[in-house]
Amino acid sequence: MTYYPGNSGIGGGICTIESTATLAENVISGNKAESHGGVFGRDITLINNLIQDNIGYFNSGGVGIGGNSIIIGNTIIGNSTTIHLSGGAGGLQIVWGDNVTISNNVIISNSTSGYGGGIFMQNSNVNMTNNVINGNQADFDGDGIFIANSNCNIQHSTINHNNTLGILVGNGQTW
Repeated sequence: MTYYPGNSGIGGGICTIESTATLAENVISGNKAESHGGVFGRDITLINNLIQDNIGYFNSGGVGIGGNSIIIGNTIIGNSTTIHLSGGAGGLQIVWGDNVTISNNVIISNSTSGYGGGIFMQNSNVNMTNNVINGNQADFDGDGIFIANSNCNIQHSTINHNNTLGILVGNGQTW
């Protein structure tokens, strides 16, 4: 299944609110939204999707998640946010994630005018394993990963060639 060009307030390509969803082996590309250009959802599972060239004007160009979400084997590439208010996330934004698993993903060449070019996480519990986070850019901080008020465990991942700061950790996180 291929999703492209949509334009909406939230979740330009796909939006799941007050429901769970599993999206596997899709192309989600060329969408625009005020927030979360490609995909938005709580308690969502994303497996082996290509999420590419989406724009979220305020938050997360590629994917915005929370709750108990699972992100496995996806390529999140070339997504962007354009207007900085308080968040960011060119590629993946995790806010109020109760138990989030991020494994075996490639998160590359995403950009934001805010924080967290590749990944932005806030008020979340996140386990990250075997990910590649490369070549992302943030106008403020955390080109690869921006972590705020979160517990994040990162293992066996490659975080390189991000614009200036690979990982920025603030506000007493453990990882």
